[in-house]
Amino acid sequence: IHQLGTMLHTDVKTVVGSSGGALVDIRGRWIGLTTSLVAGWGQEHAAGLAIATDGFFLRVVEALKAGQQPEYGFLGIQPENLGLAELERGSVGVRVSAVIPGLPGAAAGLREGDVIVQVGSQAVSSRNDLFRELAKVPTGQSVTLQVHRPKQSTGGQLVTLEAQLAKKFMATNRPVYSLHGPTDWRGAQVEYQTAIAGELERIAVARGGPKVAFLSVTPDSLVWRAGLRAGYAITSINGQSIQSPAQFHQVASEISGQATLDVVANDGRILTAVVAAEEP
Repeated sequence: IHQLGTMLHTDVKTVVGSSGGALVDIRGRWIGLTTSLVAGWGQEHAAGLAIATDGFFLRVVEALKAGQQPEYGFLGIQPENLGLAELERGSVGVRVSAVIPGLPGAAAGLREGDVIVQVGSQAVSSRNDLFRELAKVPTGQSVTLQVHRPKQSTGGQLVTLEAQLAKKFMATNRPVYSLHGPTDWRGAQVEYQTAIAGELERIAVARGGPKVAFLSVTPDSLVWRAGLRAGYAITSINGQSIQSPAQFHQVASEISGQATLDVVANDGRILTAVVAAEEP
């Protein structure tokens, strides 16, 4: 449910096959998109659920209307819920059990053992809360984190951190399709490395945290002939450090001749490759 956002529970009778319909209030305002039925214990009919048409939902809809793939913020940590004893003492938040080097959480200064209590203006009390609030933040934008940092001498302190989020990888049952997918550059597509399926922690540790990688490389293309392959992380192009796919394409669009890329291969080797210019 956390991936769908905040759910609405309606007593309106819904039937199998009604998912995707509009849920409107008494004033005719669209407030939700109906989804799966949930069987309630001791109830004759299943309860109806709907995905709330809040700002998060509408941002996703606008991306789909524009023929683009929706993007969700990614912090790069391993969170865990607080234990029962901690909750009984009145503790709140989500503990950071691991911080992946080179990703936004590490860059923001998060440490193992920190407890995230607030994302932006929204308090969080579970992993699902944290995932949902981070997903609401567009890729590449910054978010303020309120963190309780334990200290043996004082019991802890409240720390404010700023994190610029990467892009979350979305595992889907079917291949992702959009009218306007990643832009092609000399036979290759680039993406945030956090949005590419793979062994994220191994890649981040080995590479020291490059933010962009090749999503795909067409065989016998200019990028392919330069020895570059899918998964290779891009650290710079013509000497300019790369922080996002958008920045990569902006810099690359200004290069008419050959381009020199510093990359990190899938086996951790640091390489420099020269990609030939496209023929007129």
